[in-house]
Amino acid sequence: MAKRIKTSRIRSNRSYDVIEAAKACGVTHWTIRNWIKAGLRPLDSQKPTLILGEALKAFLDERQQKSRMRLCDGQLYCTGCKSGTFALGGKIEIKEYGKRLAAQGICVRCKTLTSRFVSASQMAEFLKNASGPPLTTEGTKGTEETILKFPLQRCMK
Repeated sequence: MAKRIKTSRIRSNRSYDVIEAAKACGVTHWTIRNWIKAGLRPLDSQKPTLILGEALKAFLDERQQKSRMRLCDGQLYCTGCKSGTFALGGKIEIKEYGKRLAAQGICVRCKTLTSRFVSASQMAEFLKNASGPPLTTEGTKGTEETILKFPLQRCMK
């Protein structure tokens, strides 16, 4: 999903046709039709296609929960790998954007810039865990290549 849809504009006790649902969500009617193909349940198969607001909200909430990335303490989000990772060598740079702080580093896997916004109150705890698990290297026989093994873990939050 390219953008986050504000479900607060959708009324649960109302039924929408495709065009009204598109206006409420801020998308095109083709997007609503694609969502119907992807699993959004209309009221019935008759024309015009009607969608319950409650079903639309539930569908969008489920999609947005699936796309949400949970990061462990000390992890940054890599836009190249599209996953959570630790900074290369545990080196993190803190930048200030207005009242917000951003932690930035280099991804250990693809060497692209990684970042994450962290509140000032949580920054000390974040920096304690920023180095991540220890890195290990193994030499391969017959070549001068070194394979970098980096354990990636999913957070259970």
